[in-house]
Amino acid sequence: MTRALKALLAAQALSILGSAIAAVAIPWLLLEGQVSPLQMSWIFMAQSGAALLAALMGTALMSRFETRDLYMGCDLLLATASVCLITMLAAGWLNPLVIALVLAGAAVISAFSEAAGLAIVPALLPGSGVSPHRVNGMIGSFHNVGDLAGPALGGWVVAVLGATGALALDAASFVLSAMLFWLFVPRSGNPSANHRKETGNSQTDQWAGVRAIAASRLLRGVTLTSAVVNMVVTPLLVLLLPVMVKGSGGTAWGLGSLLSCFGAATLVSSVIFSALPSTPRPWLGLMGSLLLAAIALLALPGLPGYGMYASVLLLGLAIGYLGPLEQTLMQVHADPPNIGGILLAYSALRTLLVPIGFLAAGLAVTYAGPGAACWMLGCTLLVTLGCLLLSSVGHRFESS
Repeated sequence: MTRALKALLAAQALSILGSAIAAVAIPWLLLEGQVSPLQMSWIFMAQSGAALLAALMGTALMSRFETRDLYMGCDLLLATASVCLITMLAAGWLNPLVIALVLAGAAVISAFSEAAGLAIVPALLPGSGVSPHRVNGMIGSFHNVGDLAGPALGGWVVAVLGATGALALDAASFVLSAMLFWLFVPRSGNPSANHRKETGNSQTDQWAGVRAIAASRLLRGVTLTSAVVNMVVTPLLVLLLPVMVKGSGGTAWGLGSLLSCFGAATLVSSVIFSALPSTPRPWLGLMGSLLLAAIALLALPGLPGYGMYASVLLLGLAIGYLGPLEQTLMQVHADPPNIGGILLAYSALRTLLVPIGFLAAGLAVTYAGPGAACWMLGCTLLVTLGCLLLSSVGHRFESS
C-alpha cells in the first residue's frame, strides 16, 4: 500500500473521530440547554436539508477544484465551524437558530468532504496493489474506529471538561486531517475537469450526477436503499438515543459508551467486509443487513439496561457491512469522467429522506414516546425490505 493511501485512511479516521466526539457533545449540549426533542428535530432537519440542497447543486464545485485541495479545504472549514460553536459557548449565547445555521453549514461542507474522499480513491489505486473493494473496506474500518473511540472520548470530555473541550478536540482532528493530506497525498487532478479539457466542453451540468444515478437501475437501487437507512439510523443516533439516555437519568458518558458500542460493531463488520477476497452476493448482503437492522430497532425499546447495548451492537453489525458494500458498488459502476459529480449526488441523495426521519422521530417522541419512535423506524426498514424483495433490482445486484 502506498503512503498516499495510508495518509488517506488516517486522515479520514481523524475526521470521523472528531465528528463522533461532536455527535455526543452537541445533542447533550442542546438537552442540557432545555431544548425539547421536537425543537432538536427541527434543528437537525435544517442541518440535513441544507446539506442536501447544497450538495445537489454543487457539481460545479466538485468538477472545478482539485480533489485533494477540496478535501483539505473542507477539513479546515469544519474546524472553523467547531471554533464558532466554542465561541458561542464561551459567550454563554446558545441561540437555537444560530446553532442550526452553523450545523447546516458544517453539514454542507461534510457532503463535499465525503464526496472528495471517495472520488480521490481511484486516482490513488494505480501501483498500490490494492483493489477498490479492499480500500473501501479499510476506509469503512478506519471510519468505524472513529465511531468506536469518538463517542466514548466525547462522553468523557463532556463529563470532565464540558462541551467546549469536546468541540476543541473536534476542531483539532480536522486540522490534523488536513495536514496529513497536505504532507502525504499528491495532487491527482480532477477526472471531471480533465474530461472537460479533452472534449473542449467548458460547461458543467449541475444535475449530471443525479441523472447518471437515475439512469442506472443498480446505482438507483443502492442510493434509494441508502436513503432509507440514513432516514432511520441518523435520527436514532442523533435524537432518540440521547433522549432515551437523558430520560432514564443517564450521563454523557453513558451516551458515549452506547454510541461506542455501535461504532465497535460497525468496525467489526467492516473489517470482515475488507477481509473478503471480493464482494460476495451483494444482493444477499444488502437484504441481510436490512433485516438485521430492523430486528435491532424493534427490540431496542423492550430491552432494559444492558439490553440496549446488545440491540445497538446488532444494529452496528448491519450498518458496518452495508456502508462499504454501497460505496464499492457506486465506485465500480460510476462513469469515471463523471465520478466526482456522481458520488456527490450519491452523498446528497442518500440524505434526501433524513429531514423526514427527524420530523417523524421528533413527533413520535413528543406524542408517543421514544419506544414508539423506535418501532416506527424498525417497521420502515421492514417495509423497505419487502419492497426490494418484490422488485427486480436484485438481479442487477447479483450480475455486478
